[in-house]
Amino acid sequence: MKTLSRYKLALLFAATLPFAACVAPATAAPQYNFENLGRPIRLSLPIEFITTDAQNRSIAWGSLVDDERRALQGVRLDNGELVTVDLWKYGKSNTNLFFKRDENTIYIYSGNPGRFFKYEVAQNKLTPLGEPSQASYWMNTSGTIAPDGKIYVGTYPKNGVSVLDPATGAVEHFNVVDDPQQSYVINPTAADDGIIYLPVGLNRAELYSYNPKTKEKKQILPASLRKSTGGTAKIWTGTDGRVYGQLGSENFLAQPDKIVLGQTKEERPKTKPALYNGKLVRDIDGDGRLVLIDQASNQPSYVQTKFTSRTITLFSIGDELNGKIYGSSLKPGHVFAFDTKTGKTEQLGLLTGGRIQVYDFLTHNGGLFMSSYTGSYYDYYDPSQPRSENNPRRIGRAGMQQERPLHLVEGPDGQIYSPNMPVKGQLGGALTRIDPKTYALKSWRNLVPKQSLMSVTPVPETGELLLTSSIAGGSSAIPTEKEAIIALWNPKTEQVTYTAKPIAGATSYNKATRARNGIIYGFAKNQYFAFDPVKRQTVFTGELPSASLGVLLADEPVRANGLIYGVNREDGAIFSIDPANHSLKVLTKDKSLVRTHAIYMSRDGFLYYTDGANLMRCKLP
Repeated sequence: MKTLSRYKLALLFAATLPFAACVAPATAAPQYNFENLGRPIRLSLPIEFITTDAQNRSIAWGSLVDDERRALQGVRLDNGELVTVDLWKYGKSNTNLFFKRDENTIYIYSGNPGRFFKYEVAQNKLTPLGEPSQASYWMNTSGTIAPDGKIYVGTYPKNGVSVLDPATGAVEHFNVVDDPQQSYVINPTAADDGIIYLPVGLNRAELYSYNPKTKEKKQILPASLRKSTGGTAKIWTGTDGRVYGQLGSENFLAQPDKIVLGQTKEERPKTKPALYNGKLVRDIDGDGRLVLIDQASNQPSYVQTKFTSRTITLFSIGDELNGKIYGSSLKPGHVFAFDTKTGKTEQLGLLTGGRIQVYDFLTHNGGLFMSSYTGSYYDYYDPSQPRSENNPRRIGRAGMQQERPLHLVEGPDGQIYSPNMPVKGQLGGALTRIDPKTYALKSWRNLVPKQSLMSVTPVPETGELLLTSSIAGGSSAIPTEKEAIIALWNPKTEQVTYTAKPIAGATSYNKATRARNGIIYGFAKNQYFAFDPVKRQTVFTGELPSASLGVLLADEPVRANGLIYGVNREDGAIFSIDPANHSLKVLTKDKSLVRTHAIYMSRDGFLYYTDGANLMRCKLP
């Protein structure tokens, strides 16, 4: 049920003068009501393993990571009582890694910076081990246990590895290679002979073998694979205890001094199913119930708990279709729909090929085109039809080593266009085109050499597209260019026809928006510009009233006044731009806007935005 919390600006009145005849009518400032529409995404908590406590009672455990909590979350299987091992005070990590040693001992890698912990179940005791690393990020595939029991975790930044010896409690941290462009160790993997294999990237793919006895590290990928493929190699321990991998289309066997192409085996299961009295312990669902699945009948049974479901940060909002506004959460990218008439939200689950987040939605053909990360996926979903194998429809990927498809825009030619940022460690974004009739995809990379494309704005007067760029590449990539640009691109000739630098020294331009008079507005640093794409000239530049941490612009003017609306996250300000004179006016401020990831201006005059896990809106008078 929707909950409302309202923040009202104080009314401003004209001062009263001594003579009534001289008093102008008092005019109240516009009133802005901020509404909290609730948390549209509530997720279950998967169970990873089961231990027993000192009284031989079974406890199921899962990794709790959401907007407000970092914990090893346990729940007793007999009565649903919660056991929470709080990790929040050690810093906000993107995920927790857990390693069950025995029924009483769980090792944890968590915190920011990342570090190891030991948790003793019977004593309910958490002990930090060793010194923290330099790590601020790691993936849930970044841990492995060697045959001697040592735990290895691959991290970012740099190409760090953290190692714990449970037998002694000793911890060490090391970098695989001294190269600032190689910034990730994604999924370290142990072979049964004790050799650890460490995939490193992402500027170029490298794979190191590491001998724990001699401390020797050796890069074993041939030059042909390192040059032709960015990212990292995907590796796993096979059913025979040896390590196998895949890079691009090549399968291989990893050996301490080389790889052998053309060999592969199935992956050996990393963990055993969490079973209790013959039932699979699946998760704690959105209603706080521990779910157990009977393996014979596949029927669920439940243990009620007091667990409050995970609440996940919202990442994107828009577009609007049949009175519903669509959006996505972050890690994972579940889609939701908010009904503007009833005020109810609906969770639609994972709809896109990219499972981390949906960057944008575009209403077209009676449905929604969606772009998602990772992998620069494009999908089409028709909410009026049942979910099926073909709904949503998988259109494809941008290709060309692209990862983040930032926007979806209909061009003057009726085609759909999307700007992209490349994969981690790479420079050079791409423009992707989707034919909405045939769903055919085509991409062009490096239209702006060695720069990412940040937005696309249609120019119907000339049939062109205005592109904005950033010198940044995929995460960990080191820029080579000094200034970002804006560019006009012709879809017919597939050529850039004009480039400019409207704000001197800008390294990245935000999303641009076209006014009804054809002038295009955009932001960089603490300035904004107005560009006439027909005359091909910057007609105005101005400064923001305050510094900019990041400006978000609404897609287009939707109200009769023709104003363009936006948000400055630096100070939580809603502002408008009047295309008649290029003036920028701050309308109101609210602290909730500082935390927003996305805004959407609805056709009925509401500014929708995200605030952590909450969906918010403000009626613009």
